[in-house]
Amino acid sequence: MKTMKRRVKIAGLVVLLTSCRSHTPDTPISGSPIRIQPLVTRVTGTYFDSDDRIGLTVTTGTETYADNRELTYDGESFSSTELLWYNDTTQPCTLSAYYPYAPAGTPNLFTVPADQSAAGYAAADLLASRRSNVLPSITPTEMLFDHLMSKLRLEIDNRSDGEVTSVTLEGLLPTARIDWEELRAAA
Repeated sequence: MKTMKRRVKIAGLVVLLTSCRSHTPDTPISGSPIRIQPLVTRVTGTYFDSDDRIGLTVTTGTETYADNRELTYDGESFSSTELLWYNDTTQPCTLSAYYPYAPAGTPNLFTVPADQSAAGYAAADLLASRRSNVLPSITPTEMLFDHLMSKLRLEIDNRSDGEVTSVTLEGLLPTARIDWEELRAAA
């Protein structure tokens, strides 16, 4: 009987020890926030700014888990307390993200503002990213964002006595149709 009690105590200790193991940073955990670590250079600088927002869509197989969910940049990663990983931590997914976030949904058309003097050229920046075979994790998922539009930079070399007060460009097509499957923009 003493041997049996000792075995039960040892078995209980083994169960207790194995259940107390902590998760390593790469261990998948359902119910933790989805976080995106962006890799990009932005039009306004070399990185995203705090409070920038992206739209994120998460698909698992043929099902959409999250559609155009708003994530906010905190200086390190994009996240939302309302968007958590799904329960099946072995099910891979595809993450599709874009900047800037549009509450109406992923835009099919994107128009560069004709007058960028007030909002600056940040409003003309359209970025997109896609990453496949992602498993839920407590660590941020790295996503490489690509520019879908071109930046045109003008330098005015005024050699006259008059002041340049405005610049007008003609012959440009400021609106592009966005192909989100191919991550391309075409006028």
